[in-house]
Amino acid sequence: MARRWWRDAVLYQIYPRSWVDSDGDELVSTAHAHELRVMLDFVPNHTSDRHPWFVAARSSRDDPRRDWYVWRDPAADGGPPNNWMSRFGGGPAWTFDEPTQQYYLHTFLPSSPT
Repeated sequence: MARRWWRDAVLYQIYPRSWVDSDGDELVSTAHAHELRVMLDFVPNHTSDRHPWFVAARSSRDDPRRDWYVWRDPAADGGPPNNWMSRFGGGPAWTFDEPTQQYYLHTFLPSSPT
């Protein structure tokens, strides 16, 4: 059985915005010209709070995209549903959404709802 290329590969993680160029010939073409492979690390567990999906989800408790995110009612004292903390900043992992009167979960930043 042939050994998979990725088993012995050296991987580098980059921030893609740092590699965007303005003339359209982009990172992938240059990497391939140097016999390098490019892998995409797709993170589907959060979006921006400005993404149209989240904007729609927070527009109404009845919006079909509401279930794409984690929403919870406030605790009995009106605070966050539990004591979970975000990974960045050390604050609560919950942000209150005034219009719908629920908290949404963000494992990282409030601008990255989960």
